[in-house]
Amino acid sequence: MPLWFGNQWNEKKEGPAYGTARVVDYLRALKHTPRAVTEPLIRKGCEYLEATQHADGGWGGTGQQSSIEETALAIKALASDGSKDVIERAMKWLTQKIDTDGDLAAAPIGLYFAELWYSERLYPLIFALDALEMQKTRIQN
Repeated sequence: MPLWFGNQWNEKKEGPAYGTARVVDYLRALKHTPRAVTEPLIRKGCEYLEATQHADGGWGGTGQQSSIEETALAIKALASDGSKDVIERAMKWLTQKIDTDGDLAAAPIGLYFAELWYSERLYPLIFALDALEMQKTRIQN
């Protein structure tokens, strides 16, 4: 578990959905690494994300409530290879959180040094728009 992707409300301060989603995205973007190397890792990351989706359809810190940031990153990571059902449940949670609840509260998703947690007011909006754009592109293709 990387120190910088976590959740301050989790007993062990873990939040592996964030880090896993980012790694899947980076692996997909690698241009000079053989697909035979990256594909098994991408598949394993996607399987992990699908297995850890919360009952409400989102993702959050281990054992914690779902957040816009982690859900949006998971949707983006699963856009090419994820289960249609998993993505649809996540999109439903994300759009309800934004449209119905109007809740764009930032969640603590990162750790600096020993115990200095941070959140960014714009992350929920930025991450959500990125995930929605990925889904729009997927549907159009």
